[in-house]
Amino acid sequence: MSMKPPLFFRGPNGDWDVSVFRDESHAVAYCEAIDVVNGEYGEYGWDASGLLVKLIVEPRSRGVLSFLAPEGKVRVHWLKEEAARPDELRRVLLRFLSHRAEHRGSDAPSLEPVSLESLVAVMWRHLTP
Repeated sequence: MSMKPPLFFRGPNGDWDVSVFRDESHAVAYCEAIDVVNGEYGEYGWDASGLLVKLIVEPRSRGVLSFLAPEGKVRVHWLKEEAARPDELRRVLLRFLSHRAEHRGSDAPSLEPVSLESLVAVMWRHLTP
């Protein structure tokens, strides 16, 4: 079994603070080590099926150019020992989308009966260019 994109991370500011990455390489390229260390992407995240993933920072070796990225290199680590949490991801996405609709002043239709797969598709459409 492997990670199923996209990847979701809930930030420290609550349910309205959700980052979506199209895949592992996108997350690694976008996230800065200092932000990962400071908890800007939460304790863990989810892949599209609810498997738990975590952003980690691997220390860089002390070479001549280590001053360019002193914190280390960001990696996505799959938390294989943890059970998948699709219901938790679904709740987070529902709250995010509800908050977003309220913030925009629109009446969003109830998404409660919508499947996790459909919520992932909605998030992907709304949050990617």
